[in-house]
Amino acid sequence: MATPCRPNRPIITFYVVTTHTPQRALTALLGQGVKPSLTPELHEREAARHGLRYVYKVVELDDGQLAVDELRRLLNAAVQLGFDALNVTHPIKQAMVALVDDVTPVVEAIGALNTVLVEAATARGCRVLSGAGMAVHQAADTFELITGRPAHRDAMFHDFDEMVALETRSREMQSTAKRSEGQ
Repeated sequence: MATPCRPNRPIITFYVVTTHTPQRALTALLGQGVKPSLTPELHEREAARHGLRYVYKVVELDDGQLAVDELRRLLNAAVQLGFDALNVTHPIKQAMVALVDDVTPVVEAIGALNTVLVEAATARGCRVLSGAGMAVHQAADTFELITGRPAHRDAMFHDFDEMVALETRSREMQSTAKRSEGQ
């Protein structure tokens, strides 16, 4: 049976949290295609507003690291290295469910970690967010879970817009340079 949504809040299901140290945090995003993610910088900027030492690493997995035994090894290594949290995404959301000690009822029902089900949320009357809204609220919820401190969501939205604008300008400049090289 699905867990009812929290009214007016995005559905954020699960993060692997190993410790809770309020003055510092070491976290990582695991998956494929995660290098351009804005999530690490969102977390680090929010931590700076709180005066925290916060490192958010991006771990780009290759195909050889997707087997359950490799993921188990990676999870154990993260715990041994003192990571405070791991954010998992495509394509390991389903495989990680069997590797953690405990999951929320929502994770159990859908069989995947860190997943938002837009249709199910809408059907239950939950607020459904844009990609930017989901990214910021997910980052804010995770930041709060890891640090125990309230996130400045408005400032995080500003940070997100700023980072997207910088990325857009960078891509436009790269595109212009490539066209100039081709002439």
